[in-house]
Amino acid sequence: MIIVRMKRDTILIGSEDWDYSTDAVMQWLKFYGEKVIRVNMEDEPEIESVDIGHGQFDFRIGLKNGDSFSLTQIKSYWLRRSELQFISRQISFGEGQSFSHVQKSLNRHLKMEIKTVQDFLEYVFKTSRQIRTLGANANYAGNKLINLKVAEFVGLKIPATSILSSKQALANLLKNTPSLITKTISDLNPIHFKIDEKNFRYVTYTNPIDGSHLPAIQDEFFPSLFQNHLEKKLEIRIFYLAGKCFAMAIFSQNDDKTKTDFRRYNNVTPNMRAPFELPDDIQEKIRLFMQKIELDCGSIDMVYTKIGEFVFLEVNPFGQFGMVSFPCNYYLEKEIADYLCGN
Repeated sequence: MIIVRMKRDTILIGSEDWDYSTDAVMQWLKFYGEKVIRVNMEDEPEIESVDIGHGQFDFRIGLKNGDSFSLTQIKSYWLRRSELQFISRQISFGEGQSFSHVQKSLNRHLKMEIKTVQDFLEYVFKTSRQIRTLGANANYAGNKLINLKVAEFVGLKIPATSILSSKQALANLLKNTPSLITKTISDLNPIHFKIDEKNFRYVTYTNPIDGSHLPAIQDEFFPSLFQNHLEKKLEIRIFYLAGKCFAMAIFSQNDDKTKTDFRRYNNVTPNMRAPFELPDDIQEKIRLFMQKIELDCGSIDMVYTKIGEFVFLEVNPFGQFGMVSFPCNYYLEKEIADYLCGN
C-alpha cells in the first residue's frame, strides 16, 4: 500500500450541531482563512481505515454523508462537545430466542473491537507531536471527587464533602454542620432528564439541606453528595485556556432565587456579571491543578466567601465559555481560534 503524506493544514473540531460556541469560533477560523472539518455527534463517524507499520501511519475516518478525512491532514484538534465516537454496527439474527445469547456475545465483542480503535485514536491525539490539541483529554477529567482531592492537594480550599446513603448518617452530619447543600456527584452527567413522552424535563440544581428536611427522607437512599454550605460573597466562573485564567464575578447573592445556585436564572432581573482579577497565587494553583488532571481548557466554578476565602467547587471540561466571554469582553472565541491556528 502506498500512503501519500498530506499537508497538515486542517483544523478538526468534535462538537454537536446545536452548539453556538463552536459556531462563534468557526467564524473566526473562517475569517483567518483556515480549513476546518467539524464532526458533530450526529454525523456518526466510522472507521474507514487504519494503517500502522514500516514508518507509516494513517487513520481515515468516514462520515454518514459520504465525506472522509485522514488524521495526516489535521494540524489541530479541538474536542469541544463530543469526541469522535465511532458507531458500532450490531448483528441481529432476527426474531426468536434460539441464538439470543450468541447474538449478545457477538455484539459485546464488536463493541470491544470498536473501543480498542477508539482508545487508539485518543492515544494518537494525546501523544502526537504534530497535532495541537485542545480539550482532547477531557474524558479523563470528569470525576468531581478526584478533582476535589487534586484541588486540595495543590493548595486550593475545597468544601467539606460527604457521600451518604442513610438518614442516620445525614442526621449525624447535620449535628455538626447544620447547613448543607446537595448536588450531583458527576460533573459530566447531563443536568436535563427526559421524564416522559411529552418531553418534560427535570433539571437538577444545587439545593440546601437542613434538619427540617429529615422527616421527608427515607431511611436508606441512593448515595448522594453533601457539602457544607458556604457563606458566599461572590461566585466566580473561570474559563481556563492553555495556562490563562479568564475570570468573571457573578453577583448571585443579591437575589434569593440565585443564592444557592446561580443557574436558577432570574431572566427579569439577571445577576450582575463583571470581569474579575484572581490573585496570582490562586491562578498559579489553578494552573497546577489543571496540569495534574491533564486538562488544557475548561470552566471552573469557585466561591469567594464572606471571610475572604477562594473555594474551589468543580471543573467542567465542556463548559459554555460564551457566558464568560460576552459579559466580560474577553473575546474567548478569538482566543480559542488563535490557539488552534498556532498563533
